[in-house]
Amino acid sequence: MSQFCDSTIAIDRICIQNFQICAYPNKLVFGECLVLSNLQTILPVDNSFTILNVDLDKFLTTLVYFSEVAEINEEITVTFQYTDSTIKLSSSEQCNYLSLISNSNREYRFKNDQDFKSLVSAVIDLSILTYCYTGVVNYNLNKFLIESDLLDYDNLTEDTVFAILNKIKPFNQDYYVFLPLVERHKIELYRLKKLYLFVQNKD
Repeated sequence: MSQFCDSTIAIDRICIQNFQICAYPNKLVFGECLVLSNLQTILPVDNSFTILNVDLDKFLTTLVYFSEVAEINEEITVTFQYTDSTIKLSSSEQCNYLSLISNSNREYRFKNDQDFKSLVSAVIDLSILTYCYTGVVNYNLNKFLIESDLLDYDNLTEDTVFAILNKIKPFNQDYYVFLPLVERHKIELYRLKKLYLFVQNKD
């Protein structure tokens, strides 16, 4: 019996402004969603900003920097070699901008405001999905992210992880299976935690 498989079907997607950010296996894609004549939805590769998991930490680091910097004095360009997508950080009239640029130079610009927070919130929700873990693992990693503190990641020992797990009481999860996942993704979880705190900040 054959199964229907298609790499253009997103695991999940979230709307931001008039665009979408989608989680696919091993990548995040941001762009304009189009509908084909057969009603299949796509984000055209050339016009979409794409981040592969191999560049996820670099992407998250750039988002963290933009969320924290008070003023950008000169244009900063971050290029992702595997997709030719680019991020530019710039300022104009006392306002900082972050631009997501596709490999065909389609630009999606964000000020450090509510739209940027919406982007960050979507990245938090979708990043772990790109690793294609089960729904239970994704749910528990999200709970772990929310309940952990930034200081926990300075010394993320087994005892620290188990203490957080005891607090969240993960559903249907073996602690010793979950532990290596946290260790594997501790850098991404740390960056995502900083972004989570940024989104939660009401100032």
